[in-house]
Amino acid sequence: MRLSRSVNYRREFYPEAPPVPKDLNVKIPACRQAGFAALRMTDAGFAMTKEYMTNMNTTHRPTWAEIKLDAIKHNCKEIRACLSKGAAIMAVVKANAYGHGILEVSRVLEKMKIAYLGVATLDEAVALRARRVKTP
Repeated sequence: MRLSRSVNYRREFYPEAPPVPKDLNVKIPACRQAGFAALRMTDAGFAMTKEYMTNMNTTHRPTWAEIKLDAIKHNCKEIRACLSKGAAIMAVVKANAYGHGILEVSRVLEKMKIAYLGVATLDEAVALRARRVKTP
Protein backbone atom coordinates (compact mmCIF):
# COMPACT_ATOMS: atom_id res chain seq x y z
CA MET A 1 0.00 0.00 0.00
CA ARG A 2 1.40 3.40 -0.91
CA LEU A 3 -0.41 6.35 0.64
CA SER A 4 0.08 9.87 -0.66
CA ARG A 5 1.64 11.09 2.53
CA SER A 6 5.10 11.14 3.99
CA VAL A 7 4.50 9.14 7.17
CA ASN A 8 6.82 6.70 8.86
CA TYR A 9 4.74 3.51 8.80
CA ARG A 10 4.87 -0.17 7.98
CA ARG A 11 1.91 -2.27 6.89
CA GLU A 12 1.91 -5.48 8.87
CA PHE A 13 -0.49 -8.21 9.90
CA TYR A 14 -0.71 -8.86 13.62
CA PRO A 15 -2.17 -12.20 14.74
CA GLU A 16 -1.72 -10.82 18.26
CA ALA A 17 -1.22 -7.33 19.62
CA PRO A 18 2.31 -6.02 18.92
CA PRO A 19 4.48 -5.00 21.86
CA VAL A 20 4.33 -1.32 22.74
CA PRO A 21 7.02 0.37 24.83
CA LYS A 22 5.81 0.26 28.44
CA ASP A 23 6.80 3.87 29.10
CA LEU A 24 4.45 5.12 26.36
CA ASN A 25 0.94 5.26 27.74
CA VAL A 26 -1.14 4.10 24.75
CA LYS A 27 -3.77 1.44 24.33
CA ILE A 28 -3.62 -1.09 21.50
CA PRO A 29 -6.63 -0.68 19.17
CA ALA A 30 -9.02 -3.62 19.20
CA CYS A 31 -8.46 -4.14 15.46
CA ARG A 32 -4.83 -5.05 16.12
CA GLN A 33 -5.83 -7.46 18.87
CA ALA A 34 -8.29 -9.11 16.50
CA GLY A 35 -5.58 -9.67 13.90
CA PHE A 36 -6.57 -7.20 11.21
CA ALA A 37 -4.09 -5.33 9.02
CA ALA A 38 -2.90 -2.26 10.87
CA LEU A 39 -0.43 0.56 10.54
CA ARG A 40 2.22 0.55 13.24
CA MET A 41 4.63 3.32 14.05
CA THR A 42 8.25 2.31 14.08
CA ASP A 43 10.18 2.46 17.35
CA ALA A 44 11.54 5.84 16.24
CA GLY A 45 7.97 7.03 15.72
CA PHE A 46 7.03 5.93 19.24
CA ALA A 47 10.10 7.68 20.66
CA MET A 48 9.28 10.91 18.82
CA THR A 49 5.65 10.75 19.98
CA LYS A 50 6.72 10.23 23.58
CA GLU A 51 9.22 13.08 23.34
CA TYR A 52 6.59 15.39 21.85
CA MET A 53 3.98 14.48 24.46
CA THR A 54 6.47 14.94 27.30
CA ASN A 55 7.70 18.34 26.13
CA MET A 56 4.42 19.83 24.91
CA ASN A 57 3.68 23.39 25.84
CA THR A 58 0.64 25.54 25.27
CA THR A 59 2.25 27.93 22.80
CA HIS A 60 0.08 28.25 19.71
CA ARG A 61 1.87 28.23 16.42
CA PRO A 62 0.44 29.21 13.05
CA THR A 63 -0.31 26.21 10.87
CA TRP A 64 -0.59 25.99 7.11
CA ALA A 65 -1.93 22.87 5.45
CA GLU A 66 -2.49 22.34 1.75
CA ILE A 67 -5.00 19.60 1.12
CA LYS A 68 -4.73 17.81 -2.20
CA LEU A 69 -8.13 16.34 -2.98
CA ASP A 70 -6.49 14.08 -5.57
CA ALA A 71 -4.37 12.61 -2.76
CA ILE A 72 -7.54 11.91 -0.76
CA LYS A 73 -8.96 10.08 -3.80
CA HIS A 74 -5.74 8.11 -4.21
CA ASN A 75 -5.67 7.15 -0.53
CA CYS A 76 -9.31 6.00 -0.69
CA LYS A 77 -8.46 3.71 -3.61
CA GLU A 78 -5.41 2.30 -1.80
CA ILE A 79 -7.34 1.67 1.41
CA ARG A 80 -10.21 0.05 -0.49
CA ALA A 81 -7.73 -2.25 -2.27
CA CYS A 82 -6.63 -3.60 1.12
CA LEU A 83 -10.15 -4.46 2.26
CA SER A 84 -12.43 -7.38 1.52
CA LYS A 85 -14.83 -6.82 -1.36
CA GLY A 86 -17.93 -5.07 -0.08
CA ALA A 87 -16.34 -3.82 3.16
CA ALA A 88 -17.74 -0.44 4.15
CA ILE A 89 -15.49 2.53 4.85
CA MET A 90 -16.30 5.38 7.22
CA ALA A 91 -14.30 8.55 6.70
CA VAL A 92 -14.20 10.85 9.72
CA VAL A 93 -14.79 14.48 8.81
CA LYS A 94 -15.63 15.85 12.27
CA ALA A 95 -14.28 19.22 13.36
CA ASN A 96 -14.46 20.62 9.82
CA ALA A 97 -12.51 17.59 8.56
CA TYR A 98 -9.89 18.43 11.17
CA GLY A 99 -9.67 21.93 9.75
CA HIS A 100 -9.31 20.82 6.14
CA GLY A 101 -12.79 21.73 4.90
CA ILE A 102 -15.70 19.44 5.75
CA LEU A 103 -17.71 20.28 2.63
CA GLU A 104 -14.91 19.91 0.09
CA VAL A 105 -13.54 16.73 1.64
CA SER A 106 -17.03 15.22 2.10
CA ARG A 107 -17.93 15.83 -1.54
CA VAL A 108 -14.75 14.09 -2.71
CA LEU A 109 -15.41 11.15 -0.37
CA GLU A 110 -19.00 10.93 -1.60
CA LYS A 111 -17.78 10.73 -5.22
CA MET A 112 -15.42 7.94 -4.11
CA LYS A 113 -18.48 6.00 -2.86
CA ILE A 114 -17.34 6.03 0.78
CA ALA A 115 -20.17 4.36 2.74
CA TYR A 116 -20.29 6.65 5.77
CA LEU A 117 -19.08 10.04 6.95
CA GLY A 118 -18.29 10.36 10.65
CA VAL A 119 -19.20 13.63 12.35
CA ALA A 120 -19.08 14.61 16.01
CA THR A 121 -22.22 16.70 16.30
CA LEU A 122 -25.72 16.91 14.91
CA ASP A 123 -24.87 20.42 13.68
CA GLU A 124 -22.14 19.00 11.42
CA ALA A 125 -24.54 16.40 10.02
CA VAL A 126 -27.24 19.02 9.39
CA ALA A 127 -24.71 21.33 7.70
CA LEU A 128 -23.68 18.54 5.31
CA ARG A 129 -27.30 17.71 4.47
CA ALA A 130 -28.07 21.40 3.90
CA ARG A 131 -25.28 21.41 1.30
CA ARG A 132 -26.71 18.31 -0.41
CA VAL A 133 -24.17 15.76 0.83
CA LYS A 134 -26.22 12.53 0.86
CA THR A 135 -23.73 10.01 2.29
CA PRO A 136 -24.97 8.84 5.72
